Amino acid sequence: MNFHTRRFDRAAGSYAAHADFQAGMAERLLSGLPNDLPAAGPLIEFGCGTGHLTALLSRRFPDADLLATDAAPRMLGQAERSLGKRAGLRFAICDASGAVPAPGPIAGYGPYRLAASNALVQWFPDLVRHLRCVSGLLAPGGCYLASGFDRSNFPELNSILGEAPFGYADFPGHPASDLGGLAAEAGLELAMLESERRETVYPSPRAFLEGIRALGAARRPREGSPMTRSRLELLLRRYQERYPRERGVAATWAPWYAAFRKPG
Repeated sequence: MNFHTRRFDRAAGSYAAHADFQAGMAERLLSGLPNDLPAAGPLIEFGCGTGHLTALLSRRFPDADLLATDAAPRMLGQAERSLGKRAGLRFAICDASGAVPAPGPIAGYGPYRLAASNALVQWFPDLVRHLRCVSGLLAPGGCYLASGFDRSNFPELNSILGEAPFGYADFPGHPASDLGGLAAEAGLELAMLESERRETVYPSPRAFLEGIRALGAARRPREGSPMTRSRLELLLRRYQERYPRERGVAATWAPWYAAFRKPG
């Protein structure tokens, strides 16, 4: 497992209780489903987590075969336990980054008329590689629904982490403005794109960071510069001083929602 997969695996038991925003993203993402999908064929989900989007896909396509995948075994187990057994619903371990070829059962089960992922791809530095992997699994005319976060997600936190002594030089995410070009590199067409910015108020900086940690969404510490207790306290003080709101502190989410089409 890589760093992020280990973090999400450890967060399997706490993820669902803190993922209200991601659950809302899943609902909005599915509202952008094209009306002209291929009439037949299975569905695949990447990074299913504890099953928010999986449940929506199951209800929207009750008669379709659906393969829900995740790279974190404990996340996959939570999804399987929460959703129970349904005809045509299967679960499998899969690294969707494109760093390794799709396992035989994943590729052999397709081609897929619809692929989907929710709040996943911001963790893939090479988005083109991921999109090429997905394109290879889609049927001609098939669609990939994906939501992710812009690099400007949590600008309040990013501004502090970019300063000394933290010195984070890079942040997860992909700008929505880049998606059309990245899709073209992967042989896909960008059929739909929406984005938003939503300020959320948390009771305190510590409550915000603990909620993010419970989701498994921790950033890898900068090499040679660990997040020590003293640095964490400094981060919390700066956050409280700079981004206070009437009932806590601000954190701005910046998600986007896209539909990629495979020509055919």
